[in-house]
Amino acid sequence: NGYVIQENVEISGPTRSALFEDEQPLGPLMIQGDHGPMALRSISYKRFDPEAAVQTEEISYQLYPGLFRLVGEYDDQAPASQGSLPTLNESAVEKSGRFALVFKGTIEVPRDGDYAFSAGSNGSVRLIVDDKVVVTPLERGAEPGTIKLAAGRHSFRLDHLHPTGARPILDLLIEGPGIAPRSLMTQEVRPSVTKKAPPILIEVSDQRVRMQRGFVPFDPKKRLYATNVGTPEGIHFAYDFEAGAMLRVWRGAWLDTTEMWEGRGESQLARPNGPALTLNAKPTVTLIENPRTASWPDQPDALASSQGYTLDQNGLPTFHSRLADLTITDRIAPAADGSGLERTFSFSGTFSSWETFALLAEAEAISAVPGGGWVVGDRLYYIDLPKDSPHRPVLQQRNGRAQLVVRVNRSTLTQPLVYALVW
Repeated sequence: NGYVIQENVEISGPTRSALFEDEQPLGPLMIQGDHGPMALRSISYKRFDPEAAVQTEEISYQLYPGLFRLVGEYDDQAPASQGSLPTLNESAVEKSGRFALVFKGTIEVPRDGDYAFSAGSNGSVRLIVDDKVVVTPLERGAEPGTIKLAAGRHSFRLDHLHPTGARPILDLLIEGPGIAPRSLMTQEVRPSVTKKAPPILIEVSDQRVRMQRGFVPFDPKKRLYATNVGTPEGIHFAYDFEAGAMLRVWRGAWLDTTEMWEGRGESQLARPNGPALTLNAKPTVTLIENPRTASWPDQPDALASSQGYTLDQNGLPTFHSRLADLTITDRIAPAADGSGLERTFSFSGTFSSWETFALLAEAEAISAVPGGGWVVGDRLYYIDLPKDSPHRPVLQQRNGRAQLVVRVNRSTLTQPLVYALVW
């Protein structure tokens, strides 16, 4: 993902401690890292040509009122209205209502190369360029795509399905060789709205752990039975009660609860107040009938249930759950050396006929580190177990994904499963 830091901003000179005073249109990228710890990896850049322009022309539209489920199912119908437009915009439709809207026209690009298209919408969107589907429709929104185009004019068709009574939203973005991401739409000028209230941020005291229940955003759906835990050490995590899963971890500032309290707080979302490391929402401890071939389930077992949590004297929670006749406690705490989080599972009770496993990590790749431990993904984080741990993780491949799992058996039932997540 790319981020525009500054665009079209005139400055009087370089920043303090600059390496040179003769400011030029082009120069080296300098990263100053003497204000605290930082990590950089896989830096890439793209040079934009401010003179490069993309134009749309000969725009026509066809409007089909009604509820449509699939893009194109209205092609055999007569449109309720049609005509030409000076620019690509949605002024041809009412401000609400269900409809399908089709734009046709030409797009002119300045040079040969790969052009990336993406769409933003509260409906379904499809883009066809030169008879090729570039942006693929989804139930809500669209899948971005790339097409190789020669300099010059190309025909396009843009379909927008709007299946609700809400105000329609549509934006079409293009990015190409030397061309920064830009919208091809002419947005309707709307009346100014009241300035948004400042964000509602909450922090942890330096004396006690803080816990905030709320909905946790996690694709493809928000987690309704979840909580965020913030620690005085500045190491925080989000937890899903149903799956017994750590959803994400982060450091520094704690929680942005704006969407919980602003206005009517309809979404009830609490988000990390800063960059976070996203893990997975699969159940951490589950039953597997055939460990050699079975995939890890995406949903908690029918015999699994959350039993709430208890707080220690500093406010740190220990989560309790049951899996058939097995009782599980799950304690997550900052590591003593500040490197990450230490997680401790304790088990008691009896096993079912299926085998019991714990999922420590899942990623595209996981590899063992010489001397102990595992590196997850492209050095996203590390998993480490005590050298004297009776539990022995196994690395397996399921559906093209690497999984680090531990089998809990009768010989290790009374031994806590302890591992560290370091990032």
